[in-house]
Amino acid sequence: MDIINDPNKLEPMLIEAIDELKDRESVLETRILPMEKRLKEIAEMKSHLVKKWVLENMDTEKYRIAQQGLDKEEARLIALRRKTNPNEMAELE
Repeated sequence: MDIINDPNKLEPMLIEAIDELKDRESVLETRILPMEKRLKEIAEMKSHLVKKWVLENMDTEKYRIAQQGLDKEEARLIALRRKTNPNEMAELE
């Protein structure tokens, strides 16, 4: 009620709330960003491991055929993404 009656009290309260949000953001970034970085590293390591296993254990011709199929599907999806309305893509984010 005091804030409604005394608008001068609103600014310090807003500054305090903003500071608390900045502190919370800092804590979350400190906790979450390292996890995200490590998850990306793990995904890259797993991808490398799969590639290594495939190259060592898969028939070369089967690998080439599978790779071509993936390349074609990737190109098809990239072409579809280019045709997609940017506003629709923004909605997904």
